[in-house]
Amino acid sequence: MRPTGRSCGAGLSPKRLFRPSGGRHHAVSLLAPRLLFTVGERAIDALSDSEESSAAFGVEGGAIDVEPSLEPGRAIEKHGREVPMSQTQSNDRNSGSATSGSPSRSVSSPRQVPSRLLRRDDLAELAAHRGTCISIYLPTHRKGPEIEQDPIRLKNLLTRAERELAARELEEDRIRALMKPARRLLDDDDFWRHQSDGLAVLLNGDTERVFRLPISFSERAHVADHFYLKPLLPLLTQGSRFYVLALSRGEVRLLAASPHRCAEIELDEAVPRSLADALGYDWEQRSLQFHGQRRGGSRRETIFHGHGAGTDDRESELRRFLEVLDRGLRQTLSETGIPMVLAGVDEVTSLFRQLSSYPQLLEESVVGNPDDLSNEQLHERALEVVRPVFDSERQAAAGRFAERLGTGKASDRLAEVLDAAHEGRIEALFVPRGREVWGRYDPRRRELMRLEAPQDDAEELLDHAAMQCLATGATVYAVEPDAMPGGGEIAAVYRY
Repeated sequence: MRPTGRSCGAGLSPKRLFRPSGGRHHAVSLLAPRLLFTVGERAIDALSDSEESSAAFGVEGGAIDVEPSLEPGRAIEKHGREVPMSQTQSNDRNSGSATSGSPSRSVSSPRQVPSRLLRRDDLAELAAHRGTCISIYLPTHRKGPEIEQDPIRLKNLLTRAERELAARELEEDRIRALMKPARRLLDDDDFWRHQSDGLAVLLNGDTERVFRLPISFSERAHVADHFYLKPLLPLLTQGSRFYVLALSRGEVRLLAASPHRCAEIELDEAVPRSLADALGYDWEQRSLQFHGQRRGGSRRETIFHGHGAGTDDRESELRRFLEVLDRGLRQTLSETGIPMVLAGVDEVTSLFRQLSSYPQLLEESVVGNPDDLSNEQLHERALEVVRPVFDSERQAAAGRFAERLGTGKASDRLAEVLDAAHEGRIEALFVPRGREVWGRYDPRRRELMRLEAPQDDAEELLDHAAMQCLATGATVYAVEPDAMPGGGEIAAVYRY
């Protein structure tokens, strides 16, 4: 699965290109700049969160992980497959496909870089790194004269980090090697022309990760024996992402969304794009061709049908189409804990809800023919459905905290919460945005030492607790300080 050129969000211009594929036209993502990330074990394309596009995958508009040291003109997938770059043409969704003769304009793709969606696994991997780790955060701008100041901000923060490294008595050659990947960004004009609202740069010699993110950061350069990851938490906490599945006989669209942005995900071969796609002559021929290769070939199913079908046959075909769609989605979506909002007429959505095995399918739908709605309109209407659900879940978790506090099944004491986090006992965790508690924690000895300010080998303890909870499958809520259950610095609900 991959994002198509159809993205949504304020000021975004959706683009799409079609190309022949096996006798029909197949949507491909060709809106510059084109990036790579993975869903499950497959490499897929992502759109950068720039003025014209969004790489949103339900993570506050899209977290783009960039490898800055590539040569211009080539993109290297994380698993080693080389992907040639190209300039492409795209056209607006509302003007039709390229094959229809509608006008299209050339979109020049600037230097493209591999990227991956920010996921819990990524955060856990980064949290496990030890050694000399540099964490840099700064606000960036999508357009306007402020763009020229962004590389200057990064340069100043890199200089600040280098001074800190020198104070730790690292050799000059080692400092230059550590900072080289970030220094390369300073003169990369294409990189700075395609920014979002915030930039995170994480370096430690073994790992160089750059995230262009749709949340703004305060300027910060942090050097320690681990990465400082708390500013990334809002991207993976509860209420940050959901799917929108738009269903009609004529078209299937899947959007990955956050409260702020969304991007259409191009469906892979396991998922029919429409009822006609599943029932049509073209697919029957392709299915017959691959019938003998079923065990090792295509994962897509075929629905054969007769001609001149009546009402009963139409209902039966719809049911079979939705069954194939559900099975295809189950094969395609690696994360099934993300809420999904259906959009469509009652006949279609109610039947799909009966048939679907997706565990987080919400009861309320966006009612009406989704073919008449743009991605942005679908996103806005789906938000009205999902926002009360997110609020209700957070309030319910806060209620459980209030009920269980004092019973041994909840705590607002940091030392106790850290112990429980390392034991995997936490069900839900609340941490306040913007607050920091520095110190040292030894999980083997269960010893906690608080510090007034960051020091060598110290860590931000709320960050530590949140990372550990995410790694063990707990739900984490990053809330404003005045919304903290109990009003303290941390709040945890235990599983047992």
